[in-house]
Amino acid sequence: MRENGSLKPVVDPVIVDRADAAEALMRFFLANADANDHDANDTLVEEICKRSRAARALPSPRADQD
Repeated sequence: MRENGSLKPVVDPVIVDRADAAEALMRFFLANADANDHDANDTLVEEICKRSRAARALPSPRADQD
């Protein structure tokens, strides 16, 4: 999460691949996490894991497709 000794910005992330998209999604969820509501945070983590597993099942787009 660190790049050249500084933190990456949370707002307006640069997304060039699926890993960047996953990191941006994780940062969004973590930014909305509630330190006092552990049940809600557990739900967020479960949703992140579920979406991550579902995303892995999708094939990568072919280079000739836009």
